[in-house]
Amino acid sequence: TTVGTGESTKFLVGGAYTVTAHYTGDGTFGASDSPGVSVTVNPESSRTSLSLAGALDPTTFNLVSSTAYGLPDLLRIDVVGTASGEETATGTVTVTDNNVAFGGTGCCALNSEGYSEAQPGLSSISTLSVGAHSFVASYAGDAGYLASASSPLAFTVTAAPTTVSVSSSSTTVAPGSGVTLTATVGTDSIGAGPGGTVTFFANGTAITTGTVT
Repeated sequence: TTVGTGESTKFLVGGAYTVTAHYTGDGTFGASDSPGVSVTVNPESSRTSLSLAGALDPTTFNLVSSTAYGLPDLLRIDVVGTASGEETATGTVTVTDNNVAFGGTGCCALNSEGYSEAQPGLSSISTLSVGAHSFVASYAGDAGYLASASSPLAFTVTAAPTTVSVSSSSTTVAPGSGVTLTATVGTDSIGAGPGGTVTFFANGTAITTGTVT
């Protein structure tokens, strides 16, 4: 006696499977298991996406929308099966920035959930340079998913904000005496420190210029 109906599923990603059926039994008939049937599912096409989650403020560790120099930008890479919608891809994703391999090696391995997060400001390159960037993620494929590449993700890194304070070696000096002025330039950037010059003003008139070291 044959009892039952055919079942279908789209959640098997590419690969080789041994499919069996298990009958749980009832009050009259005992449980049983079928012999295995070999089924091979061809790799399905994949969709790779790349998104910018924001930047990590190194002081508060909160995400901020700024992409200023020296703030670690958080990039997220997802690989999803176009037919199944499953995010179980394995392997590596090569990431380029302006057509150059990110970090010198290409970046990232997918985790067990089929995605990866890259932190440019915390990687082997100290930080992203000021200016235009265009990231592309290319997935190499595996037994279940075919290779795919993301659309370019373009954004601009702006100059890091700074603060400046000034102090004097003395608040009261005799006419003709010297005084040492010290300017301190501060920033939350974790990149290379500020350079350039600082100009000191007295009542709005420039009196001297120093080099930031």
